[in-house]
Amino acid sequence: MVGASPSTVLSWVDRGWLPAHRTPGGHRRIERQALAEFLRAHDMPELVPETEHLRLLLAFKATEEARRLADALRANHPELRVDVTEGVVETLAHLFESPPDALVLDATLAGIDIAVLCRELGTCAMSARVRVVVVRPPTMGSIDERLRSTGVWAILAAPTDHDALADCLAFSSLELARPKAS
Repeated sequence: MVGASPSTVLSWVDRGWLPAHRTPGGHRRIERQALAEFLRAHDMPELVPETEHLRLLLAFKATEEARRLADALRANHPELRVDVTEGVVETLAHLFESPPDALVLDATLAGIDIAVLCRELGTCAMSARVRVVVVRPPTMGSIDERLRSTGVWAILAAPTDHDALADCLAFSSLELARPKAS
């Protein structure tokens, strides 16, 4: 996206040259405007506007809840392409056929240990850049530490709404933007 490797960009942040903040999960978040200003100040090529829509995949057991969330996201974030899947098999097939930029998983999907699934997704090369958000009922709070150890982007309490999800993923930030080239 900026003609530099991710580790170089992170070193700019660590040295204080590029403003960023850390999310509760410890990730660095760089706002698009701050990055554009940094690139101009250092006579680097400017950002090219994104032409592709960001892709979000919602994998929920309660598909009606997922459809309401998807509809609200589409209405409030036209820059998103939102797909909805039912169950683990359909989700995995969609994930490996067309990896999204972010995957929102319902922790109550039948037949899986959500922490094991997240760990395995993190080891797959094609899904390594997919931001995984887990939505879990308050009664499942005991799995949060296991989920964090898998590298999930965020954990949200169910039911969640489109504002909470949009804030969590910061759709306009560099963190979610799909890299075009390193």
